[in-house]
Amino acid sequence: PLALYVFSKSGSVQEHVLSSTTSGSVCVNDTVVQLTNPHLPFGGVGNSGMGSYHGHQSFKVFSHQKSVLYKHFILDAAQRYQPYTPFARTLFGLILYPWPRAWLRALAGVCSVAIVGLAIALARHTKYLK
Repeated sequence: PLALYVFSKSGSVQEHVLSSTTSGSVCVNDTVVQLTNPHLPFGGVGNSGMGSYHGHQSFKVFSHQKSVLYKHFILDAAQRYQPYTPFARTLFGLILYPWPRAWLRALAGVCSVAIVGLAIALARHTKYLK
């Protein structure tokens, strides 16, 4: 297969699946994220396998590499995963909505002003604490 996804908290189950299967890539406790990493090879095995050959490329193509990604990200939001709460659905709707470019620029400007304002307020506050 092109990709294999393993969902388990057990390290022994994860290792068993990794050692007893053949696939182009494996993602542990997540999906599709391995495609966003440009340093991991992409391609399948068997009918899903495509690639180039000759010279060094032949060595790379005929020597199978398996990319593995373990999900261990401390800032990973629970809203990203099923089951989706009404809040998560609303949040995704706002994020994925095709907003007009002018609105996005205005939002970026407002956020920039807010960040500068917070930085100034924090600087004044710490000045008074000393």
